[in-house]
Amino acid sequence: MNKIFLMFSVGFTGLVLLIMPQIVLGAELTFKVVPNIAVNDNTITVEVRIDPESKKLNVVEGTISFSGTASDNLSVQVENGQSVLPLWPVPPLYIESEKAINFTGGIPGGFDNEGLLFRMRLSSTLYGDLDISYVNGSAYLNDGKGTGESIYSEPLKIRIDLGASSGFTQLMYVMIALLIVAVLFIVYRYAYKRNIKK
Repeated sequence: MNKIFLMFSVGFTGLVLLIMPQIVLGAELTFKVVPNIAVNDNTITVEVRIDPESKKLNVVEGTISFSGTASDNLSVQVENGQSVLPLWPVPPLYIESEKAINFTGGIPGGFDNEGLLFRMRLSSTLYGDLDISYVNGSAYLNDGKGTGESIYSEPLKIRIDLGASSGFTQLMYVMIALLIVAVLFIVYRYAYKRNIKK
């Protein structure tokens, strides 16, 4: 009986600890890397998404901060055309001197489903890690009082590879390797036939 009670207690505690960050921290902002479909595109596309966790939000604001070795000479293009927030008192624009994007966006009537805030197209002339963080952020409920809501976010770390910026993709490397194998095979067959005729 004691074993069953102990197992139940540990399982229940683990479940509470797993669910608690969502209850305590409110809305969640996430970064999602989107695969590029263009062959010679050396940019990395990152979506900034928000999940209000069933609460009705009408304003989201904050700063997206960039750091790491690849943050120097970073080029960032922001697209907010498909955002859940149609109004932008402070549109998301990259400020190179601050290595950051400041933004404030809203929607009359609020929203309560997960959705896209904006997309960032990133490229750098430097190889290395790029850390992306959401800082100094908050949201406001659509309750007529402007009640503040905290936003939880995990930073994202991505690696900038200069090999992609030179126009070579993995497919090109595979093609070159196959070409080398084909040439070696032809040379081997030619030498083999030549030896048989002698």
